[in-house]
Amino acid sequence: MNDSVSGPLTREDVRAYGRGWLNLGYGVCLVGAVVMLLGRFRPGAPRELVYVGLAGIVFGWGLFALVIWRRVSLARRRASSLQARGLGEGTVD
Repeated sequence: MNDSVSGPLTREDVRAYGRGWLNLGYGVCLVGAVVMLLGRFRPGAPRELVYVGLAGIVFGWGLFALVIWRRVSLARRRASSLQARGLGEGTVD
């Protein structure tokens, strides 16, 4: 999404912002859970896989937090920009 587009920011714009990173976070969490389960329950698997899987899950949650932080930052930036130009109340439609 282009931040320089003028006009009101819709809910769909905010939800679409960072969707790729959000999907990557889901994938990393899924892979981390599978690796953790393999390390725990597969005979002969090294126990370190449990910790590698847990690290993947934590990284995935970090991506979720990053996307939320960026979306809030985008909405606040656009709202304050609209208020400064006198184009609206600065709320997200």
